[in-house]
Amino acid sequence: MDARPVVGGDERMTITPGNYKTRSGKKVTVVATGLRSVYPVLGYFNHEDADAVSHWYSDGKFNNEREHACDLVERLKETE
Repeated sequence: MDARPVVGGDERMTITPGNYKTRSGKKVTVVATGLRSVYPVLGYFNHEDADAVSHWYSDGKFNNEREHACDLVERLKETE
C-alpha cells in the first residue's frame, strides 16, 4: 500500500479530497475541504452496508484534544 502519513508525530498535512485510512483502519472518502466551519473537512466512512457522513479538522484530526480512532492517518492510493 502506497500511503502517506497524515496525522502523527510532528508531521501534519492539509487534507485534500480522496481516500484515507483512519487510526482504527476504517476507510474514509473525503469529498470537500475548506468549509467555513470549525471542521472544514467533510467526508464519509465507507461501511459495508451504508455510508456515514462525518467531518474533521483541516489536519485530519477528529478530536483536537487527543488521538482518536477516527483520525485520518494515511492517504490511500486512488485504486484502494
